[in-house]
Parts: sequence; C-alpha cells; structure tokens
Amino acid sequence: MKYRTKKTAALFMSAILGLGILTGCAGGSDSGKTQENAAEGKNNAQQEAASPEHYDVNFLFCWNGGSVMLPDDQDHNAILDKIEEKTGVRLHMEAIATNETEKLNTLFSSGTVPDLVSAAYWWSGAGEALAIRKGIEESLVYDLTDLLPDYPNVANLLEEGLAEGYKEFDLNLPEFNGRSYLIPTETPSSNPADLETLTYGVYCRKDILEALEIDPASITSEDALYDLIVKISEGGFKDAVGNPVIPAGAWHSGWRYSDLVAGFDTGYHLSNYREDENGNVIHYAFSEEMKNKILWMRRLVSEGLFDVECFTQNSTTAQEKFAVGRIGVYGGGAQATELFNTLYKTNPEMEYTLVGPLKNQAGDICTTVSQGGASGSPVLFLAGGMEEKKARAILGMLDYINSDEGRLLVKYGIEGETWNMVDGYPTYTDEVQAAMKEDASALANLGLGFYEKVVGAKTYNSKYPVPENQKTDVDKYLDAIKAKLPLYITNKISVGLLERSYEGMNDYYDRASTIDLGQIEQRAYFAASDEEAMEIWDEALQQLTDAGIMEMCESIQKSMEAYENPDALSY
Repeated sequence: MKYRTKKTAALFMSAILGLGILTGCAGGSDSGKTQENAAEGKNNAQQEAASPEHYDVNFLFCWNGGSVMLPDDQDHNAILDKIEEKTGVRLHMEAIATNETEKLNTLFSSGTVPDLVSAAYWWSGAGEALAIRKGIEESLVYDLTDLLPDYPNVANLLEEGLAEGYKEFDLNLPEFNGRSYLIPTETPSSNPADLETLTYGVYCRKDILEALEIDPASITSEDALYDLIVKISEGGFKDAVGNPVIPAGAWHSGWRYSDLVAGFDTGYHLSNYREDENGNVIHYAFSEEMKNKILWMRRLVSEGLFDVECFTQNSTTAQEKFAVGRIGVYGGGAQATELFNTLYKTNPEMEYTLVGPLKNQAGDICTTVSQGGASGSPVLFLAGGMEEKKARAILGMLDYINSDEGRLLVKYGIEGETWNMVDGYPTYTDEVQAAMKEDASALANLGLGFYEKVVGAKTYNSKYPVPENQKTDVDKYLDAIKAKLPLYITNKISVGLLERSYEGMNDYYDRASTIDLGQIEQRAYFAASDEEAMEIWDEALQQLTDAGIMEMCESIQKSMEAYENPDALSY
C-alpha cells in the first residue's frame, strides 16, 4: 500500500470511511428516507449557519527543500479538510528551493508577502531574521498585539518553552516598541519532559569492550579514552566483513568528533566566550581548553588512530562504514535508526555502547546544556495590511491547531480513522502502521506531520508518554542512553547575547566571515609536531584579532558590568 499520489491517499481514506458510510445507508423505507433527508437538510442548514466564514490562505513554507515535507496533494487531504471544517481556513501551500534569506528579501522588496509565512528566526542577527526585521520596520508584517488576547493558545507560544535570553534579545527587540509580530513554533513546553534530550557522547562497539574486559562506565577521562583507543588499535579487531577496525572516527564531515574531546571543557557553557584567569572575557579560541583539544586530536591523527577521511566524507560513506562496524570508537549521536536497520540486524553483538560519560574539568558529566526552552526557532508571521477579519481567521486556525484536539489532529490524524487511544496513548491503526512500513511518505500524504510545523510549546512527550508495551527496540535503546545523559538545564542567559549591544558587531562578523576556525583546527591536527600545531592555531588567533575580536570581548565585558541582573548571565 503506497501513498505517493493524492489518488492513492484518497483511496486509503475512502476505504477507512467506507464501512461507516455503508452502515448509515442500510435499510429503511422510502418515507423514512424522506424524513431522514429532511432532518439532514435542517441539520446541514444549522451547521452552515454556525460554521466559520471561509478564507483561502496562502501559506509560504520558507525553507529550502521544504517541499519534501508536504503531502502530494497540498490543497486537499484529510487533515487540511478537517482544519477548514473547524476554522473556515483553507491553507494553500507553497515551499521554496532557493536560499531562504534571498526569498524573504524578495518578498519584502516587492511587497508581495503571502498571508502566512513560516521562516527561520534562530537569532535576530541571522540573515532571515534581518530580512524579517526590515519587513516589520516597513509595516509589511502584521502587528498581532491587540488581537493576541483573544487567541490564548497562540499567545502562549510567545511565552512558554522559550529561553529567557531568546525572548529578551530576539523576540522583544527595542525596535518593536513592545509590539508582537512573530509566533515561535516547534518549541517545547515548559515541562522538562518535553525538552529534547540528545544522545551526543562517545560510543564503542560492545563486543570490543567485552573482549578487552573494559567496563564502559570506567571511561570518564580523556586519558582513559585514549588508552581504550590504543588498545583497540593493538587488538586486531575486524568489522563485519573482515576488514581491520579503524580505532576512532566520526560520521559525515567529522560530525561530531568534538564529543571525543569534550572532557577538556571547563564546565557547562552557553556561549563562545570564556573567562580568563584575570576575570576578563575572552573568545574560546584563546582558551587553554581549546589548545588541549587540538593537541589531543593531533596525537590521535599522528599515531594513525583516527579516521581522517571522516573530515570530508559524505553521509553515504559514513553509513557504509558504520553499517559494518568499521569504527571502534566514535563521537556523535546514537544514530539508532540507521544502525538498527543495518549493523544491529546482521551483527547485534557489535552494537555501539555509550561509554563514560566523559567528565569535564569541573567533574560534571559531558551532556547537552539546555536553557529550559528554545533559544531560537522557526516563526510564523502574517502579511501586514490584511483586513482584520482575515488576520483573526488565521489566528483562530492557529489557535485551534495548538489546542489539545488540534495537536492530536495534525500529529495523528482523525481518531477512529488513522489512530485510536490505546492505554492512554494515541496509536496509529494497523493499516496506517503497515503503510508506514511500506512507504515512508505515507504519513505526509495523509496530511500528517507537516501541519504540526505550526505547533509550539509542544506537550506530546509529557501529555502522552509512550507506554512501555508500545516502545520499539529503538525506543528502549535510546531510553537507556538518555538516562545516562540527563540534560543540564539552566535558566541563565548566555553572555554571547550581549554581542548585540556592540555597535561594531556586524562589521566584525563581516571581517571574520572568511575565517574558518574548523578548517584551521583540522589543519593543525596534521602538523608534524605540537609546536607546529600551535603555530598554525596562533595564525588563526591573529586573524581573529585583526578582525576585531578583542574589541568585541571588551564590549561584552562592559555590557556584563552594566547588566541589571549580572547573576542571570553565564558563559
């Protein structure tokens, strides 16, 4: 059963609905039918009188390549039909295959802004955000302030699940004069259960650890990790097809070999800035921890212990290596979906186990730092100048989708047709689950998933935790890892946000845009000696200095001293 076209999706929905239609038409006399028809006509008239006014709304999904998320039939599908039935709004979708910032600039320069737009707003100085801010300045974005009190679910998205720094430094800019123009989406609720716990860490093949009789929990320092990698090199281990194991590596483009050196971190950090021994603000590139990371990685590379190809390999090459367990130790995420479909099917004994976790220089485990909410997000905005009735219709639609009923609709579909509540948890029907296994686009073509993009302050995890008896092997594997990597949650505000108060910020970033610290760092790994590696890195530090990083740090220092609540700030 495939749903690659609107025809097949429609056939599937018709099949689900068919039983109910046939049951409703069975039996009865002609006079009975006449009475039923009359009653039905009366009910329809009452429903039409009570139904919301209809609006066609053009919705631009301003994300390059975003069309792959759209259903085949972007104007008609079961979810879209239900949204229109409930709110009167019919969304007409458009995605882009071009640069997002360029598209936004084109919209605002031409004055042809669609009714509703979803775009990136990771921070107020990013390209997309600068374009949106210009649109607001020119009154091309709708001022929502006076309407929001009538749409509490939408108003909640501007408050809940957002980091304090994001609200203060990005969403509530002084130039907005206390007015609201942007609606954050794809954000968590304030419940810690809804914060995303990532699985970034160091992983080693389980069979290798067992052969070496090493307890994975004992690998908590960089020295212990290095010793493990050396033992793998000396152990003569093979991958699933008989090739020698590469002691250490990472996925595509070196993602995330940085987890291998996370033990050199001096603590939990929110920014690219640090405090030196004299209490002054410095960029992390000038810190001792950065030098230690470079020298440790250079040691792996110079001793042939690291897969240097990973710095430039694509995802296909990386997956080919991990599908046969060619890498002994790697830094990155658990990659459970990929590995359960490949390596763990053929060689379950080679399952990658989280080691450690490593501990940083403060003695705390290396884990993901969360600011208790989103520190950047996609946002929705409405076209400025539209009539208030249409703006209210759009806000009403968004308010409905962000209600309990609406959230279930856009994620799971229509109860009784595509899902049922099982043990208090929304569960796809057997038909839908079978379709998902056959065709990964099945849910999208039923209209599921995409409209969830307008949901914020998400409560799915806290409100509907997956029952143990419904968890897959992947779920259980990830649960075990996440239990060892609890989020470090802080309500602090990153000192990096104080960059915004520096008048020369944009000029600095223009000058620094040609400095690729990552590439320079990797070049240092291949140096003939530690001294040469540091000389290469010193060149990078000089480039940053010439670009004006010292002036930026001085500005941040002054802003920290003048900040009304300095205890709220964190590096």
